[in-house]
Amino acid sequence: MEAAPGLIVKTTSLAVLLGVVEVIKVGQQIIDANRFQYPTGTLWIYGTIFFMYFIVCWPLSIVARRLEKRWKHD
Repeated sequence: MEAAPGLIVKTTSLAVLLGVVEVIKVGQQIIDANRFQYPTGTLWIYGTIFFMYFIVCWPLSIVARRLEKRWKHD
């Protein structure tokens, strides 16, 4: 199975591009600021971060898969 060079989206490079560390640090700051008011806020903050990345990465992987199939047949 051959893929076009540069087509495959690596999750590590995509994660760096989206700034995982920065988003998680902001999430931790929100959790720390509201720890006593919302003790279960940790789940909601990290869940929101997860869905943000999922919404970005899942369509990209679908597009990449379709392009790979199209270019494989050409």
